[in-house]
Order: sequence, then structure tokens, then C-alpha cells
Amino acid sequence: MAAPLPEPISEIGRLDSWKQIAGYLDKSERTVRRWSQTEGLPVHKHLHQQRGSVWAYQQELDDWLAQRRVSPEPLDDVPEPPPNRIPWAYLSITALAIATASAGWFLTHRPPEILPESVPFTALPGMESSPSFSPDGRKVVFQWGKPTEGGLYIKEVESEKVTPLLVSGQLDFDPAWSPNGKTIAFIRRTPERETWLYLIAATGGPEQQLALLAPAVSLYGNHKHLSWSPDSQWILAPMNTPGKRVMNISRIGLNGEARPLTDPLDSATLYSSQMALDGHAFVYLRRFGPVTSGLRETEVVIQKLNIEGNPEGKPQSLYKADLSPNGIAWVPDGKSLVFCTEVVGLFGSRLFRLPAEVGGELKPISTSDCTTVSVSRADSSGKAMLLYGSSNNQKVSLLQGNVDSLGSPIEFAPSSRKDTLPSFSPNGEAVAFTSNRSGRPEIWIAKQDGSEARRVTEKGQLYSKPEWSPDGNSLAYVSASSKGRSLTIAPIAGGSPKIVSQPGGAVQDPVWSRDGKFLYYSTGSDIWRCRVDGTDRVKLVENVNIPIGESPDGQSIYMLKGVRRHFALIRMPRNGGTPEVLTDGLMKQQFAMTKTAIYFVRTDEGTFHQFSFQTGAIKDLGILLGQNQKRAGVIAGLTVSPDDKKVIWAAGEGQQLDLELIRNFR
Repeated sequence: MAAPLPEPISEIGRLDSWKQIAGYLDKSERTVRRWSQTEGLPVHKHLHQQRGSVWAYQQELDDWLAQRRVSPEPLDDVPEPPPNRIPWAYLSITALAIATASAGWFLTHRPPEILPESVPFTALPGMESSPSFSPDGRKVVFQWGKPTEGGLYIKEVESEKVTPLLVSGQLDFDPAWSPNGKTIAFIRRTPERETWLYLIAATGGPEQQLALLAPAVSLYGNHKHLSWSPDSQWILAPMNTPGKRVMNISRIGLNGEARPLTDPLDSATLYSSQMALDGHAFVYLRRFGPVTSGLRETEVVIQKLNIEGNPEGKPQSLYKADLSPNGIAWVPDGKSLVFCTEVVGLFGSRLFRLPAEVGGELKPISTSDCTTVSVSRADSSGKAMLLYGSSNNQKVSLLQGNVDSLGSPIEFAPSSRKDTLPSFSPNGEAVAFTSNRSGRPEIWIAKQDGSEARRVTEKGQLYSKPEWSPDGNSLAYVSASSKGRSLTIAPIAGGSPKIVSQPGGAVQDPVWSRDGKFLYYSTGSDIWRCRVDGTDRVKLVENVNIPIGESPDGQSIYMLKGVRRHFALIRMPRNGGTPEVLTDGLMKQQFAMTKTAIYFVRTDEGTFHQFSFQTGAIKDLGILLGQNQKRAGVIAGLTVSPDDKKVIWAAGEGQQLDLELIRNFR
């Protein structure tokens, strides 16, 4: 006798107005209305009643929110409070009181300057920082701390290609491109903790040791410390004051001779020195206390220079506060600075604009979570490009292991962004997945070993896992626009996606029939089937949430039914009939089907299982791990190869440091 089905969702979970929907999501009515129009928020409208009369189901909203957690979440109309990213070791009651009373409250209550939207410049596995533009603005040199080895790399602004400049096996960071474009200066920290200034040709080759900056003092890696004179004849850099564990600013010639430009008797630590493009002045940060200490009083200082590049007048303070700066750079016109800093009252890094004159006010910029700021030279219209490091990106990695041996997974098609919802091709030679490595969620395809990843869709809004057609020539998925969601089919070989028009409903979870002639999909809590051209649309079953696919003989269909994270696996005849519960405790998005079995993760144990079509037996295969060899904290999709040997799953890994690019910056 078939086991009883779980109870259907009741109307208790229904919300009957914009106000109720906004209250359920804890957002403003304006925000949820906009999300409904532009982000596919599943809100239903009464077509024959007054305008604005709507309803929504709580479960559909929950499913939508769960999908957004593995995709960039749409912006609210009202900015959310910034997150706490200051290490707790920096905080004390006194520090909190000082910061909140001074900069923190003031800065959080000032309207931000709105910049053009940033786009990802790098999305590489590891940490990218310390960018520096070439004089013509076409290339960027940066530090890349790869998982296996770090070094200096060059990337063209208009290309995805990344070329190694120097991989020495030592800690090389803070590259600075000379104005004549021929040379790149950088800092190397040796195993003996010595900090040296080096040079290397912009085209590569052997590096040249130029000057010892500090015998046993570290410089912050999240700052730009080096900058060049306009004639490319000397370099501005922090240097150790003899007999003291503090740094001062010096000019260092190409022959290695150094001359201090700040008072060598200054007991504070001076660092992050940056030259104005025309050479009329330089700025630096002055910190009271060791350079490696936490939250200290820090000030931004400007020093004017004469035509020979020597100090003119006394240094002047532009800004002072208890803060932890993350970088500073000149705006090309020489009248203001871009300043990235953590302020305790803000609990997070922000970009600010600071006038390069005494008495100017620090003005917040909209971008958040920044470090290692760099600005290009301006073009003929006065517009420049701004690069900054961002730790805003939650990393979700695709990991690959053996079905019968899950203990040592390797990363698949790595990036530093959210790579989710993998799907093996029918022949097992390729894997489709979703990724926001290009800036927004798109479908990508890679070979079965993770190599040669390429993007399939462009400017798409994805709401489902990509599903391969049985012949391996197409992918079915759900796309969204201001008009709502649509079943969509994209050819693998290229070309425009085909919209399978469907009237109304929160379309989701498409899967193919075994013969490739039909698509199954869900709308809320009902399962439908239609031909691939959208015709012969028929509802198969009500109050069942997710189709998984047909049985090997094509006579039955497997589905999931449940609420939130608790689903039952059910089977019913392909053309309708009585559903049968096979097992329960499954998790949404954490299942895969092959010709022999269904693989899934149980909610309570987090264990990986195999349900055999032939025997109906369920086998425990172990636990899916993260890269840290611990149980994966978040699993956002899994797939199994057609031969039942390989499994790929998406596991949450934490934040990364990538470079973000803002164009048309003034």
C-alpha cells in the first residue's frame, strides 16, 4: 500500500496585500513592488479586480529567497546598515565610544556620493589586491595570492586573459607602474622578514633589487605604498628610520640612493605614500603606534613639493580620526582623494572622497567593503577608472569527488564567486552550472575536468538549475524579465535562447522527458508538462513542488513534495495517477538523477544517499565535504556523472578578495 502524501500547503500561508508581503519579507512596499517587476518576486495579481490587488504564498517567497542566497540579492530602495567587518580584537568600550562620538555617527548620516555601478575585474580563486594601472589605462598589474602560489600578474582591462609577470615563490606585493610604462616597482618580503624595494621590466624578465625599506618591519599588504615621480626617475616609498621601528617617507632614485622627504625624527609611522600625477604634492598616512597595531589614531597628511620634487612648506593634516585605513589614491585632477577606511562607527570599510586641501570634509561614496584603491589617468573627457579590492563576494565552490570515495574533493572550474547548480551532460564530457563570476548569474559550461569554462548566457536572470536535453545540444532553464518568468531553451553551440511561452505562474525547476519532446516544470505547488514548443500544456498533479525526471523506461515521473527544507521523494505514473511516497527527509536542490539512480542529501544527517531504480534500496554514501575537509555548510546543487562514478556539488566557502572596476569616474 502506498504511503500517504504529506499534507498540502494550506491557505494559511497566503498573503493578501502588498503590505502583508512587505511585512513578511521585512522590506518596504516600494521595494517588494520593484522586486515583483524586475526580479521575478512571485506575486500573483487579481486580473479582474482593482489595480494593485495581489496575493502571494509564503512558500513561494521562501523558495525565491533561498534562490537569491546563491545569487546576488536585489538591492533595497533603502540602504541596509553596513555589516560588522572589524576584527573583534580591535574593539574596546573606549574605542567604540570615541569612534561613535566622532566620525562614525557623522559619516553614517551623510548622504553618499553615487558612483557608476562597479563590475568584476577579477574573479580568480585566491586573493587579488594592490592593483596599478598602466599609463595608457589599458592594463593592470596586481598581486594574486593563488591557492598554490602567489605573484604579480597583468590583465588587460578589456580582456579576461591574466598573464604572470613574476612568480618568485616569495611574498611580492604592491606593484606600481612607472609613468613612462617601462618599469614596475614592487615590494618583496623575504623569509627573514626583510622588506625590499624591487624593479622589473613591464614586459617581464629578471627582477632588480633596489633598496632595503625595512630590516624587520612589515608593511600593510592592503595598501598602495609605492608611487613614481612624473619623470619616472625616482620612487616614493616608506623606509625604516635608523634605530627605530617606525617608517618615514623617502624618495629613492633608480641607483638605490634614498633621501627622506619627511622628518626622520617623527616618532609616528608613515606609510601609504602616493604622488599626485603632476608631482605637485604627495599624501601619506600617519599612524601613532606600531604599523602592525590595530585601531589607532591615524591622519591623512599632505606635503607640497616644489618643481625639483623637494618638500615645500610644512606637512598639513587633511583628516584625523581613530580608524583603520585600507588605502588612498589621487583623483586625476589633483583636487581630491579617494580614501578607503574602516571606521568603528560604521562597522565596515567604505570609500570616501576627501578634498586635497585643509578643512575639507570626508564625503562617503556608495561603494562598500573596499581595500587597495587605484585610479587610472583621465581620458580626454576627464573620466577615469577606479579599481578597488572587495571582500563583498560570498564564495560558493564546485567540488568534485568520487561517488564511492568522497573524502578528498578537488575544486571544479574554480573562481572566487558563487558557482552553483551543476549539471552533467548526457555523455558526461561537460558540466553546466550557474556562476556570477562575470558580475551576474549566468550559465557556464566547462569540460568534465573543470577546464575551458565558457559562458553560455548573457544578461540573463536565472531562476533554476540548467538542465541538459537528452541529445546534449540544448539547456533548459527559467529566465526572468520585467514581464515575469519563462521556460527558456539555449543552444549549446551558440545562438539566441528560445522562450517557451507560458501564461502566468511562478515557473520553476524544468526537466526534460527521456525522449526530449517534453518539459516538466512547477508553478508554485503544481507540476505541469508541455511540449518543447510550449503546446499541449497539462497539469499533472497538484500540491507537489519539484519535478526530478522520468524513470529509465519513461513510464513514471519522480518528484519532490514538501515545505522549505523538508521534502519527500514521490513517484507517480507519467500520465497521472496515484503518487507513492518512497522516502522523506530530502533537501531542495540537493539531488541528481542518472539512468540507474537518484542521489540526494538528507536534511537531518546531511548524508549523501543513492536510491536505486532497479532495487528500490537506499544506500548511504557518506558526507559531502567543503574544501576545509569539514562537512559542507551550504550545498547549492549537486550532479552525478552518467556512469555513476563522479559527483560534483556546490559548497559555501566564505568570502574572497577580488578587484572591482568602476568606469567613468571623475
